[in-house]
Amino acid sequence: MFFGVEFELSAYEIFINYTLLFAFIDPSAYLPIGGWSIGNEIVFYILLAVILSFPGKRKFNLIFFWISSVVLGIYFSFILLDSAQNLDVQWSVYVVTAQNL
Repeated sequence: MFFGVEFELSAYEIFINYTLLFAFIDPSAYLPIGGWSIGNEIVFYILLAVILSFPGKRKFNLIFFWISSVVLGIYFSFILLDSAQNLDVQWSVYVVTAQNL
């Protein structure tokens, strides 16, 4: 029971949220409100660190990373998501698609 609300969490759910691994394993498994945003940031910063760790080809990697980010942004903004609908209705599309990329 937490703040008068009773709920059950498995050790696995607690572990992936405490370690922020949910961002890599199951992006929809976040517990706190806004946890999806933290998950996005964790994935971004880890990918950026991996990309910057490749010696000699750093400029190519950054350009590839930037182009990939722009393409994914366009894909989500103009193909997957419909501006005529609320994001609440489309949330599952966003989370499930992001998980399967």
